Amino acid sequence: KRTSVVGVDLQDGHTFELDISRYGRTNIQMAPAADGSLVYYAGSPGRFFRYTTAGETVDIGAPFDNASYTLQGFVGPDERFYVGTYPEAALVVCDLRTWKAHSYGRISDDVAQRYITTVIVADDGTIYCSVGLEHHEVWSVVPGDGSRRQILPKELTTAQGAPRLWLGADGQVYGRGAGNRDFRCRPDGVDLDQTAEARPLAGRRQAGEWTVGSIGNDGVLTLTAEGREPRRLQTDYSGRALEVYSVGCERGGRIYGGTVFPGRAFAYDIAKGAFADLPEVTPKVIQIYDLFSHAKGLFAASYMGCILDFFDPEAPVVAGTNPR
Repeated sequence: KRTSVVGVDLQDGHTFELDISRYGRTNIQMAPAADGSLVYYAGSPGRFFRYTTAGETVDIGAPFDNASYTLQGFVGPDERFYVGTYPEAALVVCDLRTWKAHSYGRISDDVAQRYITTVIVADDGTIYCSVGLEHHEVWSVVPGDGSRRQILPKELTTAQGAPRLWLGADGQVYGRGAGNRDFRCRPDGVDLDQTAEARPLAGRRQAGEWTVGSIGNDGVLTLTAEGREPRRLQTDYSGRALEVYSVGCERGGRIYGGTVFPGRAFAYDIAKGAFADLPEVTPKVIQIYDLFSHAKGLFAASYMGCILDFFDPEAPVVAGTNPR
């Protein structure tokens, strides 16, 4: 069970791993730099690394001690890689020209707010952070002195979770919050009921003319380019073993449980000694906390989103009804 950055040779599909397990198991945020190297943020506490064009890994350091998890990173027009962290809702940054890292510290004034879910930098250089999950907040941060302010009006801060933010085609930052209310961000507030199409983030998934997709269960990496047939490259990537996060209940001779990153339900048949995946039970979740057997069926609690799913394993699977 390693934490690694995996590289793929697009000529022959050969893969290699940069093992960073000694820094702690966590998720990884990464981005390309203008000089052809790669920056990534990983570990617990989170730290920045540079993978150079010569194949050397440089440990830039951990700019904030209590940062163990991230959801998203963003390269701004100032060529700095910004990452929002958990559990202190701290913002950290690495300059991709000088390769120096520092922290802006905790962004929110509310100690119940533990996540920066999204970081977006507008073309004017203002940093915007979506903060939650106890309630909605959006903070603007001035990159020079690190001064910040919460810009959402009070009526949009009461919902649980965090607003969605994106960079518009015009270089301004837009969001959608409680009640699907749209807004455009300003350093000192928001303009309600304003929205725009998202700007494509060029370069993040590009290899020349090809847009790099994902590796499927068959080990095939799919690449696409406008006006060309998709390219399917067979890799030697063996995949990542799912980690069991919870073992829930026994029901009808089967033990039910769930995994993490992603959260998938599974059943273990005691008599047969065999596992079965139940991907339809908890779709699109990160981790499954618990499965509880009720007279009517199974209830599953998962994260994120505080989702409760129901599944009757003795009844036929019917989309939208069982599970629901």
